[in-house]
Amino acid sequence: AEAKANTARAQAEKASADEAQAAADRAVEEQRTETAWKIAARAIYVVGLIIAAPVQFLAFWDPERKFLVAAPALLEGLALALAMGAAWAVAHRRDVLPFRVGIMFGAAVAAGVNLWHGIEDPAIGLNAGIIGAIASLGGPIVLMTYEHGIAQRRDGVPSYRERRDAEKKVKAEEAAAAAKAAE
Repeated sequence: AEAKANTARAQAEKASADEAQAAADRAVEEQRTETAWKIAARAIYVVGLIIAAPVQFLAFWDPERKFLVAAPALLEGLALALAMGAAWAVAHRRDVLPFRVGIMFGAAVAAGVNLWHGIEDPAIGLNAGIIGAIASLGGPIVLMTYEHGIAQRRDGVPSYRERRDAEKKVKAEEAAAAAKAAE
């Protein structure tokens, strides 16, 4: 009986240690992927700015009205500033929706300017206008998606995978209870 108890205890300790190691490995992997996702989201935003801003500078350049050269900074900066505001709202557990609406409004206006000037101005061209529009929208969308995931995790909203695993666990427990009752 003592040997049996020692074996059971050893198996329980090994299972506990294996579970703890799996949890530690999962935490390391979560941190690694979150860091990669954060860097990628911000990099896409920067690349979008690098693509979209010159198209807008060309669109707004007017030697008679040089002040218009600041318009691209306003259009792209609006989305960027609101994206930083959304990050602030997530960190401080505030409502993010007004920031997201503002981001998409600014990005849509910038995309429309890029597309319209790409169509109208042969110096810019349709291809540059289209890619500029995609860049104006893509960066903010990717950054908002990143922030949305962070907000959901901080708020304790379970992911689809977590909900599915919980449902499987409940069904397995119900099945085990039904089998025990039938036995």
